[in-house]
Amino acid sequence: MPLTAQRQEVGLLLGGVLSQSRTSQDGKVDLSTGTALQANYAFRFFGGEDSKVAVLGEFHFLANPQRTIASTNTAATRDIATLFATPGIRVKFLPGGPVSPYFAVGGGYALYEQSTLQIDGAPNPAPRTIGRGAFMLGGGADFKLWRFIGLRGEIRDFYTGSPAYNIASIRGGQHNVVVSGGIVLKFQ
Repeated sequence: MPLTAQRQEVGLLLGGVLSQSRTSQDGKVDLSTGTALQANYAFRFFGGEDSKVAVLGEFHFLANPQRTIASTNTAATRDIATLFATPGIRVKFLPGGPVSPYFAVGGGYALYEQSTLQIDGAPNPAPRTIGRGAFMLGGGADFKLWRFIGLRGEIRDFYTGSPAYNIASIRGGQHNVVVSGGIVLKFQ
């Protein structure tokens, strides 16, 4: 497939980070669902509108202002906020069609901000912010509405290290699954 003129996309999405539970010998942590505000910029560097496959470099940004925490261990952090910044690659099928499914993979940075209080109301000894590496995997579809405007639906999983829960036995990786939808704008 020949290299075509540059093609850019900007996606603005609203969604939710799904709830989850993590269990250890020192207690269970239940994270609530949370709002996911997302922006995505992509640059197509291989394939055109008339090709079967296009490859895009992308930068995905997600902000989640708060997920509350419930736990049997009252020394746990009360809530967390999250930022993910993950550059990656997106492979899009039938990019000029009315429906263009895709999958994306990337990696980058996760920033967790812990509450200043524990569940029991005591001051939180955990660091206010903690950075982690992030691996992102996802997929979705773009739906063409009009020449340069479309709709997007997608699911992404941001796999990161754990936030500071104040529960020493909860360590290792954490899946942060996000379901979202929004608009996509295409331009040269």
